[in-house]
Amino acid sequence: MESGTVSHAPVGGFPIATSMTPDSKTAYLSNFLGMSISCVSLAEDACATGDGGVAENVEIDLWENYDPLTGPTGPWGGLTIQLPVSPDGKALLAANTLSQTVSVIDPTTNKVIKDLPCNAGCHGANFGAKQGGGYYAYVSNKFSNAAQIIDVDPNGDGDISDARSPGSSCSARPPTPRPTTSSSRTRAWAARASWRSRSSTTAGRRRCPRDGGRS
Repeated sequence: MESGTVSHAPVGGFPIATSMTPDSKTAYLSNFLGMSISCVSLAEDACATGDGGVAENVEIDLWENYDPLTGPTGPWGGLTIQLPVSPDGKALLAANTLSQTVSVIDPTTNKVIKDLPCNAGCHGANFGAKQGGGYYAYVSNKFSNAAQIIDVDPNGDGDISDARSPGSSCSARPPTPRPTTSSSRTRAWAARASWRSRSSTTAGRRRCPRDGGRS
């Protein structure tokens, strides 16, 4: 931007969201219909390649492990939307609406390390500081009122291969029932008590009422 010039770089089909590494050397674009993520160098060549080098542009294939006849054989992501890079540059997370997964990518190699499950319509993602150091990622879902929490480096050793989702959070409570008859009042309050019981669990992702979430 200081030079006042505009550059163009090849990307995949229908790029829809962008992010940048903390050092401002590379940008990432999610190709919503391109089944991939594009890495673009913002100055000198800085996108990591599979052979340990760097290049001006690199395409990360999210469907490399998908067979149209038998399904996925490893990590894969479809209809990728938001893809934040952690503030320490350790991890790139990509929220995939179609596959209901979050791709965990190492920006230093541009390799997909693993994927983690998310609820229906996972869409938005961002990082926040974690008590004691490091960062949590929070993933919102269009068709679920639960948000996944992802710890990209649980033990703080710099290795993101053990990234996991320690839980989730219900983002809304069901409305207080207003039944009109005695029998419907009993059923409504019983349903609300059941919801409270289900939502109190802390094991894995919490499934909220009518959220379409996956257990």
